[in-house]
Amino acid sequence: MTASDALTMALLNLAEQGLRTHCSDPGTSELWTSDHEGERVEAVRLCVGCPLLDECRQARWHVWGGKDYTRKPRTKQGSLTGGARDNFVGVSPV
Repeated sequence: MTASDALTMALLNLAEQGLRTHCSDPGTSELWTSDHEGERVEAVRLCVGCPLLDECRQARWHVWGGKDYTRKPRTKQGSLTGGARDNFVGVSPV
């Protein structure tokens, strides 16, 4: 099973529980592949508390697993700063 397959299965299992991650929410999913750094920073922040971080971190482009891989190496990459918005724990009801 590839890393992508494992992530897909984890997302499907979460959906079966009536939950979804911010990155799979149609209202916010574009943040993870944005060309705008500010939007990617928001995506990183929204990853805080996500139960699928380990599966997600197997990929290495755009924002995956709470890290922004599009940033230049001279900066701290993908540090999870700030708190979760509205006590958000990484998933929301579908």
